Amino acid sequence: MRVGKMIGTVALATCLGAFAADEKRKRYLIPDLEYGMEVLTGYTSNANYDRNEEGSMTVTFRPFLTYDKEFGAFDLTLSYNPEMRWYEVRDSADSVEWDHVFSLDSNIEITPTMTLEVKDKFFNIKSDDVQDFGGVTQSGGDNDYVRNVLNLDYEWEFRKGTFLTSGYTNEYLEYDDQDNEYRNGKANEVYLGYKRAINADSRIGAKLVYGRANFWESARTNTIDGVTKTTDRDSEWYRALLTGEISDGPWRYNTELGLDYHKVTGDTFDGVDDTNAKPYAKLKVDYYLDSKGSRVLTAEAAYRTIPSYQEEVYFAGQAKGRLGYKHKFSDRLDLALTATYDDIYYDHKYTRTGEGTKGNGSDDHETWVRLGFLFTYNWLQDVDVVVGMSHDNLINAAAFDEEYTVNNYDIGILWKF
Repeated sequence: MRVGKMIGTVALATCLGAFAADEKRKRYLIPDLEYGMEVLTGYTSNANYDRNEEGSMTVTFRPFLTYDKEFGAFDLTLSYNPEMRWYEVRDSADSVEWDHVFSLDSNIEITPTMTLEVKDKFFNIKSDDVQDFGGVTQSGGDNDYVRNVLNLDYEWEFRKGTFLTSGYTNEYLEYDDQDNEYRNGKANEVYLGYKRAINADSRIGAKLVYGRANFWESARTNTIDGVTKTTDRDSEWYRALLTGEISDGPWRYNTELGLDYHKVTGDTFDGVDDTNAKPYAKLKVDYYLDSKGSRVLTAEAAYRTIPSYQEEVYFAGQAKGRLGYKHKFSDRLDLALTATYDDIYYDHKYTRTGEGTKGNGSDDHETWVRLGFLFTYNWLQDVDVVVGMSHDNLINAAAFDEEYTVNNYDIGILWKF
């Protein structure tokens, strides 16, 4: 997702939370239905997201619709968030683009000790310059795609303070562009976990994970050293993790630490490494600088193996870090800052032919730096003024791509009516 979209995402979250004390406004035709729109005008330094920068004035329109209701034993949230973007200057014929995002979120109380959380999110994205699948950041080319992510998370407190957890994730991705057919795929992941409460706000535990990625347009026939084989890019993984959800004064920790084992599920050529075992780590730390939560500093880090998104490579490594800061200056003025570093490494040992070099897209890094800020001013009860800027910089491109930078500047209003 573009960092530029962070402007709309954070602004929407800020506005939706700005009048929490008022609860739902009774003048709505349907009290549980919230709706509104955000309109931004601005400038982008690189309308085509490539090395040849070309500036363009832009207009962005983001209506939203959210239905949120409690039904006794369960609650339900449905939302629809489209986005229209107009570019004054664009190389392609599409100076107007539309994205569509639908989401469902429900928390079901099966019994007083059992809960099931259901989440589903559907995306129809046009010409996005950055997106990810299985944690792999993608850039460049025609990236129009359809994606659906379903999450099921079950928790059972079978003894006071002791929990059994399990879950399932299904992710589906399909590109419009035939050149990207090898990336069309689905991933399935299941987990089984155990948690133990160490106090009212903290839990530690363990988790076992199994996953599989299938890329259904990825098969390719090669002849190497007189041997002909048809290979695809399917893979599976196993993880053994220690987990923690710990609160200690102003600190909040969420961690997953352990070992990760990836394996190619199909046929390979001699000389190709078909397994990979490395550490796995995800860490998020929140530090509340005051008791009211008006100033919060967040740090996130990830180090893991992920399914590769290059046609020739089975696995990739990812090292990712993010810093965020939110500051509520007053009841009317909020500031959000974010900085992200994301490095994807493609290792030649895991190419389909075992002959990986930088020239064929392996043994290379793709490195992104992303920065952004957003000011939100509550001008009227139902109207926020937003001012933001984002900076995306592909400081090291994988083979066949080129480094580029995009700066987006936006000013607009967010209106709930």
